[in-house]
Amino acid sequence: MSATQAVVTDNRTKRQVERDTRRNEATAQKRLTSRGATIAAVIIAIFWTIPTFGLFVTSFRPGADSNSTGWWTVFVNPSFTLQNYGEALTSGGTALTLGASFINSLAIAIPATVVPIFIASLAAYGFAWMNFKGKNIVFVFVFALQIVPIQMALVPLLSLFSRGLTLFGTQIFPGLELRDVDHSFATVWIAHAIFAMPLAIFMLHNFIAEIPSEVVEAARV
Repeated sequence: MSATQAVVTDNRTKRQVERDTRRNEATAQKRLTSRGATIAAVIIAIFWTIPTFGLFVTSFRPGADSNSTGWWTVFVNPSFTLQNYGEALTSGGTALTLGASFINSLAIAIPATVVPIFIASLAAYGFAWMNFKGKNIVFVFVFALQIVPIQMALVPLLSLFSRGLTLFGTQIFPGLELRDVDHSFATVWIAHAIFAMPLAIFMLHNFIAEIPSEVVEAARV
């Protein structure tokens, strides 16, 4: 067989494989997107959603109606109120109500997310695009901090916040009074930032390192 015949045979084989692949893909897509499968998926989704929808409707119904009739009666005798949500947000078994606890969660979650991401993005950019001596060693050390169990750091962290850090008679970090409400959020922010920093730096480094150098050069220009 000559070289020309071999090339023609290879092209025919390649086209045949492509046709078979397209045919198999079309068959699989047709089976997965058939009308029966679509109807079955819709029916399953409806039955799956009904209990959640019933709880949602019940949350807006007066307590007397919810105790005496089912939620589906709302379509015949509609009666809605926001009293349930008001009682839920203003009640609580501790010194804080549910609404105050929700605000506290936002006050902790938002800064504890933004602060480590902001600091980690600066460090990740340095590791990805700046060349300095010992960069790889420092990056491996930062990545290795992820294997440190959080439980091992809780007691030293508590000691750092309560008594501070003093080296050779010089106070490096002042102690924060944990019982003081004015500083309670700050301690939580610092703790979350410390524990999240290694993973955040590692993930952002991998993302920033994939940015084409042309984009960085264009930004500098």
